[in-house]
Amino acid sequence: MSLQVLTELHEEVRRLFIAGSGMASGDLRLRALQPRLEKLADAAPVLGRLAEGVQALVESDAESSPGRLLELGTLLHAVMYTQGRTDTQGELVEAGADIPTGTTYVPYRKLKPLIDALTERGPGRLEIIRSALEEGLFGDIRTHRPAVIALEDSYAETAEFVQERVLPAIGAPAVPLLLRELNLQGGKADGRRLLAIHRLQGPGDPSLYLTALAEGAAELQVAAASILGDYEDQEAALLEASRSRRKELREAALLALSRIPSTKVADRLMECLASEKDAPLAVEPLRLSQDPALTARVLSHAEGLLAEFGGAEKPEAGLIARMAATVSSLGTKREGDVLSFLQKLLASPHFMKRETGEIQEEAAGLLLESGDPQALGFVESLHGEWNHRLISFALRAALRRLPPEAVYERYAPYVQEKKTAAAKELLQTIRRLTTGLSRIGDGAREAREAQPWDDRWLPLFIRLDEEELVCRFVPEAPEPEAAAYVLAKLDEQGGRRGNNPAPLLTALFRMDEALASERLLHVIEQRTLAGSWWYIEYDLQRLLQELPASSADRLERLAGQAKNEGIRRALEEAALVARNKEHGSKGEADKGEGIES
Repeated sequence: MSLQVLTELHEEVRRLFIAGSGMASGDLRLRALQPRLEKLADAAPVLGRLAEGVQALVESDAESSPGRLLELGTLLHAVMYTQGRTDTQGELVEAGADIPTGTTYVPYRKLKPLIDALTERGPGRLEIIRSALEEGLFGDIRTHRPAVIALEDSYAETAEFVQERVLPAIGAPAVPLLLRELNLQGGKADGRRLLAIHRLQGPGDPSLYLTALAEGAAELQVAAASILGDYEDQEAALLEASRSRRKELREAALLALSRIPSTKVADRLMECLASEKDAPLAVEPLRLSQDPALTARVLSHAEGLLAEFGGAEKPEAGLIARMAATVSSLGTKREGDVLSFLQKLLASPHFMKRETGEIQEEAAGLLLESGDPQALGFVESLHGEWNHRLISFALRAALRRLPPEAVYERYAPYVQEKKTAAAKELLQTIRRLTTGLSRIGDGAREAREAQPWDDRWLPLFIRLDEEELVCRFVPEAPEPEAAAYVLAKLDEQGGRRGNNPAPLLTALFRMDEALASERLLHVIEQRTLAGSWWYIEYDLQRLLQELPASSADRLERLAGQAKNEGIRRALEEAALVARNKEHGSKGEADKGEGIES
């Protein structure tokens, strides 16, 4: 018996039970099923009775339709119950050991959003997955396959989070699923699967990874090469891969080889470093290497390159590229020979040319990072050399080894004329180094203690009209000249949109809180009454919290005048903070009186 027509009839009867039997009269869907039931009546007479029931229901009136519908429904359920099959076709076999088992201790109602986040698309899914990981929901077996599917997510951050955090949390039960879904001719998702399998299984039989390296698609070959670095006996396979025509595979193989200490690996890395094409690929493996002998070979190679600079008026691009890679490859080394070479490099007239500017800066930065006193002294000595090209590095070295007054006396003369290249470079460096001074209170105090500056910088910046630096360098004490400068700048800004008075007001708060509070309220009044203020900037909101209790009434009045809802709420919040200060100060006074009595 065909169950298709019975299933369709069951759906229609169910629909009428919900909608009401009064909808059955003349129902077109039921009429369409009646001829099909009559055609099957010869094979199963009971279907003829169902066809008669359908006809009676369709032709019934409002009074008889409930009974007709009930009769049809009862007969239909009886037929479906007796004619259905519950046995399973085929031969029963014992499940294999690779079928994962586990618990299902979490209600499905709670798992559903997580499963959707792992298998569907849309915003906000990563946060759901993060929360589920923190709650331990991935212990439930129903999350394992969706997690494996999530490696295919088009949003790379989600796929990487699942690979790096979720699958390790699931552990060994995820391995059979990963193996089942793995396609060696697949793409990026299968590369992630291969990496996840290795991470969960650990070093063992490398046959799967060797197959992927030899026969897999591009993504799989790169993943396999990175994995085989954990197998020292696979050095030959990786050396062969490091000569691939594909750059991505060569790079992955060289990185993997850096984990295998051997003479052949060192020879291959040096061969790459000497090649203009592959020199950048050798940088990271050489940085990761802890082999002193290999470092010595890199230094010898660098000396040879430096000698080549002496033989040409203008260095070739290929020579510059190879020297750049060689210097970068020394980035993690702190040996004395390495630091000596970097100093020699920056003292060489043949090398210190405009074309090598980026390499010069990297070498000076490496000497700074070393923290070696001799290296710092050398970098600081460069402030007047090579047309002041490395003066910013020299200033940073001086700040680490000289007292504040000596730093000022040596470097202030360079900024007297703002238009010079040295002055521009120094001022920009000072701005980068003093961002912590723009705060109020403990933050600024800690920044000043960590890096003290001579007091003479402030009047110099006022004279140079360096507004940003003046705001940072004002002290936590009254300073008439600086206060006058700040007030004049605030008057220039007025209440115009587009201006940012927060740095000036912050400086004023450090020097004179009463004056700063009044000027802040004045700025707020100007902008509020202008009616074109759409929002209060974060820095201004932060300053509003500094207002004293006496400003609460004024803030509430301004809030009532604000035309923008966001401005009104921000001012009301600031007024509430000020009110709380008033109550807090009264409470402290009452507490003090009680103690004295």
